[in-house]
Amino acid sequence: MGYVDSRLHYQWKRTRGELSAHWKNNGGKTNPRLARSMMKSNCRSPEDWNHLCDYWELESTRRYSDQMECNRGKQVVTSRGGSRSIANHVYHMVSFEDLLFKLKGFYLI
Repeated sequence: MGYVDSRLHYQWKRTRGELSAHWKNNGGKTNPRLARSMMKSNCRSPEDWNHLCDYWELESTRRYSDQMECNRGKQVVTSRGGSRSIANHVYHMVSFEDLLFKLKGFYLI
């Protein structure tokens, strides 16, 4: 059941991101009423769309969004490594290569 919950959570995060991008692209930050009237076609219902628009129009959500936008603007290289750092990924890649080398050497002898 934990796996199903994690997959549903991942799907919700992705869908919420797509809906948020649609809201922003249709003037959500500058003209929220226009964005509210232009519901994305794959949204379940107008009630769900209005609920999300209410959330995105909150002052606390807007401040958080602006702060994250500012932080993303400071990035020089975009990382797609998840929660682990690039150095951590490199460490695990080197360790895995060493392990393969040792296994190959073990089976050749």
